[in-house]
Amino acid sequence: MKKYEAMIRGRMAAVVAQLGHGGAEGAAAASRLENELLVMEGELSHWRGVLDKVKHTGDPRLARGLIEIRDIGKVTDEAVAAGYPALPSNKYFYRRWPEGGPEGQEFQVARADAQGPDPLLQPRRRGTGWVLEETEGRGKVPRAFEAALGDDQVLAGMLAESQSVHAYVTALTDPHGIGLPAQAVQVRMRQVIERVRTPRGATAGEVAAGARRAIDEDNLRYALKAEFREEFFACAAREPTPEAQLARFRDLTQDLNAADRGNLVEDFLARRDPGAVPQVAIRQADHPHLGLTAKERYIDRVRPDGTAVEVKSIKGKLSRDDLAQLEDYKKMVKGEITVEVAGKPMKIKRAMYEFTEPAGVRANLATIEEKMLGQDVSVKVYNQSGHERILARKKDLVGIEEWLAR
Repeated sequence: MKKYEAMIRGRMAAVVAQLGHGGAEGAAAASRLENELLVMEGELSHWRGVLDKVKHTGDPRLARGLIEIRDIGKVTDEAVAAGYPALPSNKYFYRRWPEGGPEGQEFQVARADAQGPDPLLQPRRRGTGWVLEETEGRGKVPRAFEAALGDDQVLAGMLAESQSVHAYVTALTDPHGIGLPAQAVQVRMRQVIERVRTPRGATAGEVAAGARRAIDEDNLRYALKAEFREEFFACAAREPTPEAQLARFRDLTQDLNAADRGNLVEDFLARRDPGAVPQVAIRQADHPHLGLTAKERYIDRVRPDGTAVEVKSIKGKLSRDDLAQLEDYKKMVKGEITVEVAGKPMKIKRAMYEFTEPAGVRANLATIEEKMLGQDVSVKVYNQSGHERILARKKDLVGIEEWLAR
């Protein structure tokens, strides 16, 4: 521990010295040193956690291992070897996630240059593995709220800086939406923040006295959204018909960011599909003959009859990666691959795309006609009132625009 603390102090002194030189060269050198500091901070947190386990279990064998200087490349290689996704470029690197991530992540992604145009990415749980997703944040890593801050200060900071949390609160308190009292939402949010910031092993007395731990905004965002997730489902469930429930759910989630909305809509549809298994992994290495375009694909859900379902809650055109994903689905069906679903082998017999937004259907009509229908892919679409229609052949598109507006 003292070794890492000494290394961090040394790097901090070097950063100050480089900044003192001024100019672009000094700033670039300071940025590189900052990256080294981020890696060391992660390693220090890791070894503190190891020592805590030794303290609580009394087993010194847990602390076996060499504490060595790990450079950025070595930690990144270690993360990839542990099953974390390869990074898209050298503008990112992995470090150990101080205090751990919200879904049990051991590693965290950092941006090499906080001023660059590249979005902040983080590993997210998908099935039994990890995928990289864009996330909020302006620095190299998610902002950490220090232990000295009060819970009210942290809550105010989250509401001021996190657009996605602010969007959640707006949806929850909108009288035409979920309609929860604003004060009740604030009370629950503060309780979540207190729970997440409580030090592991702290007594009730210590918590009441204000004992808190430093925690980053990513952990807090995840916990706050998890607290209110079921409110969206409960509100939609009060509608009298399945069609009205879907239309209501779309309205409730329409102003959330794309990732939050997509995640909720996938769950909503999965709950209406008994027996379907969500997030089934298809790995390139398991099916080398298919020529898949990605090392790993995750099917949103697989039905008991072997249908692979891909949900699209977008309102615009499919992206380049979406189109590559579509070609991979076709390869899976043509190859009649067998995958493990809920511990049992299952053959993928067909694929279906499920477009939940009428605007998304309109934006992709040409793709649906030219690259899906008649090419091993059917399409389920929903109109403005939440009614569904299956498109299996090109002639099913006749009158579709008028029907979508109903």
